[in-house]
Amino acid sequence: MPTLTDRIRHARRLARLSQSELSSYVHVARSAVAQWERRDGVTPTVRHLIDIAIATNTGLEWLATGRGPIHADYPNLISDAPLEVIQLHQAQNTLEQRS
Repeated sequence: MPTLTDRIRHARRLARLSQSELSSYVHVARSAVAQWERRDGVTPTVRHLIDIAIATNTGLEWLATGRGPIHADYPNLISDAPLEVIQLHQAQNTLEQRS
């Protein structure tokens, strides 16, 4: 069974993103993406896993555990989300960008 490291790399490649491009989407240094893709590297936070899943259009459950569909439909998921959830996500992104 593929490891989290393997799934992150696979998701990035399926999305045809370089490590630098993914790092821009997730608001981390390219070296963080490289670490996530190393077998002996660090594990991304849940927040970063969510951002990776959205950036690569992969299912969060698949990305985190290897179960569930590999592809996701986040535009529909986001448009169906309650306004409070969307606002919270936007607020978190704004705070992360300021850090």
